[in-house]
Amino acid sequence: QNNQNRQNLLREYKTKCPAGIAVVRIHDGVAEKQVDFKKDSVKTADEFFNIINKQVNRLGDDTKLVDYLSATNEFENFDDDDLVLRGDKTKWQWVGRFWTRIAQNIKQMGLRPNIGDLNVGHPTDITILNYLIPTLREVKKLGGAWSYHGYTVDYSMNGTNSTEGENSLRYRQFYDFFSKNAPDLSDMPILITETGVAESGRKDKGYMPGNIEKFKTWLTWYDGEIGKDNYVVG
Repeated sequence: QNNQNRQNLLREYKTKCPAGIAVVRIHDGVAEKQVDFKKDSVKTADEFFNIINKQVNRLGDDTKLVDYLSATNEFENFDDDDLVLRGDKTKWQWVGRFWTRIAQNIKQMGLRPNIGDLNVGHPTDITILNYLIPTLREVKKLGGAWSYHGYTVDYSMNGTNSTEGENSLRYRQFYDFFSKNAPDLSDMPILITETGVAESGRKDKGYMPGNIEKFKTWLTWYDGEIGKDNYVVG
């Protein structure tokens, strides 16, 4: 029933906003699945994709309404401190190969792939992007995108070198990195697939709008900010 409701929302959105971008992320069967870094990344990606594919097939004719199909969400499937907290090179490279394979599979089914859905404030070490450059190049070649979750922690509405610059606008640091290390990715499309307010300023505490009026004001400001960056799809 819930899936049908979401499918109805997809139809309604595309009817009212035909030029709007619809990004679909499969939750059922995917969110709870953990990778094993000891296993082959490509085979693991194929296993994940098979689950995603079965769910997408349920959309039937509505599949044509999907602009981007997402791979995984945040670190749900990579619950590993070496990866998340310590930026382990080998494990990030594993994730890169994993995302590359899923992106290729998504492209083969006729959709544009979206990888990443990176947590707000991550990666904490921007140089980790070095390990993802080959993946991002492949996804770009496939006509896909990557994505980030742009949450505020204090409605501060300030610029790049600020609280917002470390959180909701952190993606700009990614593109500063690309300009110096991978100029061909300076126009890599990025999607802001989630936004909101980190509860009590804690990025590990869950998300809620808090003060609705403050959130509306902040959201208007944020929309204006992402509109300044031509690599942001929306």
